[in-house]
Amino acid sequence: MKLFMILIVLKSSLSFPQLSRSRLMSGQSGSFRQRLRGLSGGRTMVRLSPVLEHGDTERFLKQVETTVSHVLTRYEPDVEILSLPPPEREALGVARNLDDRLRAFRRNNDCPRCWLQRTHCICPECPSLETPAENVALAGRINRIFVLMHHKEICLAVDTAKLILAAFPQRSRLIVGGIGPEFQESMEEFLIAMKGDSLVLFPSDEATTFDALKCEDDDNKTFDVCVIDGTWEQARKLYKRYIPDKAESGPTRVQLSQESLRLLESPGHNDTVSTWRQLRRHPLAWREISTLAATRLLLKDLDTDPLANWSRLASYQQKADGGAREQLGEPRAKGFICAASQ
Repeated sequence: MKLFMILIVLKSSLSFPQLSRSRLMSGQSGSFRQRLRGLSGGRTMVRLSPVLEHGDTERFLKQVETTVSHVLTRYEPDVEILSLPPPEREALGVARNLDDRLRAFRRNNDCPRCWLQRTHCICPECPSLETPAENVALAGRINRIFVLMHHKEICLAVDTAKLILAAFPQRSRLIVGGIGPEFQESMEEFLIAMKGDSLVLFPSDEATTFDALKCEDDDNKTFDVCVIDGTWEQARKLYKRYIPDKAESGPTRVQLSQESLRLLESPGHNDTVSTWRQLRRHPLAWREISTLAATRLLLKDLDTDPLANWSRLASYQQKADGGAREQLGEPRAKGFICAASQ
């Protein structure tokens, strides 16, 4: 029987805003290496982000703005981009693109957490699952969730990976592809983590289910998890560029369990069609799975507790899809996710 290995990718077909390049580099990276000390050798130690205060709901978007500012302040505004070495050329190109998008996003006063217009904001209905009031913890086997996102997904109304960041703000890390660790602290943390005990959800020949992995590893072992957000071509490039081979101490490639795959193929409500599809449609049903849904099902594979919070994320996607549909109208029929068979 063929097994389907699923990688969630979202197609960016909308153009959104960005930020001002007047924010100067503030030396935030000065103590970053000290904070990372101890991550690269032996067991990975988790560095939790500070607990989010009520007014700090836009931390991830501010992080992107700071990264963009770091890049733009490195170069003169009229620098000829083709004169730069390829890595710098890419970083500057991505930063300029994001700068325009973020500036428009701020001008429109859209919500910096759910990336929807204020009229359609879903944040009150999708609180963090890490607050004392919620009293819900991330699956016990996960240290951090790294969301490796293509820059065109930033501020996209129909993106679902943003809800991973919203639900688990302390343990989630946002990494924007195309901008190196010299400009982006989370990229450096991510690159170090991928050399430790980590999992990446990606369709490769060596991908295994977590159930099979549990038979090989210590039951008490914990992991960092990476999910990749972008179109199939974008995600494949990000994977090849940033995910080291397993032979080079890279992360273990994982796929969803057969039980989770059956949920994707079955009609129904709670954990099936109505809560795993992206807003955008595709003729092949299995290509409609969203980043959030695949992450949610992976959490289910990692933590079989019926009260675990992975199930809470189903309602988050329903609310996000409803808000995006009200804002954008009916979904378009385009491709946005990839799966490979073996």
